[in-house]
Amino acid sequence: MHAAIALALTAALAPAAAADGGTTTFADWEMNDSSSSTVSDSGPNHLDGTIKGGVTSDGDVLTFDGTSGQVVVKGATKVPIGSSPVTVSARLKIDDVPGTDVGDYDIVRATPGGTFRLEVVARKKRSIAQALCFFNGSITKANLVAGPNLDDDAWHTLACTKTDNAVTLTVDGNQVSSKSVKVGNITLTKEPIYIGSKNGGDWFKGQLDWARIDLG
Repeated sequence: MHAAIALALTAALAPAAAADGGTTTFADWEMNDSSSSTVSDSGPNHLDGTIKGGVTSDGDVLTFDGTSGQVVVKGATKVPIGSSPVTVSARLKIDDVPGTDVGDYDIVRATPGGTFRLEVVARKKRSIAQALCFFNGSITKANLVAGPNLDDDAWHTLACTKTDNAVTLTVDGNQVSSKSVKVGNITLTKEPIYIGSKNGGDWFKGQLDWARIDLG
């Protein structure tokens, strides 16, 4: 009886496996809630987020004010990632290049210390904004900054992927940077995952259509 219960609990906390053995969903925040206080996760782990500060919703996208808005997601430490390939992605439109007051825009950030991060950063004396991809694994860290200027009043899809031996950054379906590196396992040991900021800074200013974390 105890073994059966343990097996059921393990299955409940694991990402749902795809039928073909391919990509599985860790979390999928679609940002289309009618609620002004929560962001639902349509993935199998139900990692719903809590809206805090300057975030507004029109039922389709979330708008972040760049000074206090964030979504806080708890419960991710219960879901194993380990050695699985990981992709963190989001569709967004920024209002401005990140200023010196915020430093950069954290789009999706896991703790502790940004175990994985998808960001928008300022470059060329803060004249352009580019995508940043970061993973901190059991072996080493990897950081990529590349791609077109995102400050163009258009929607962009960013994706940051870690495999067994590489990290890749993609913007609007085009690979803009890749590095051969064995990052190692990804383990979330602290809560929460932040969307739109880190704790107390890097406030995102713009709109977010969706954010996802996929394994495999």
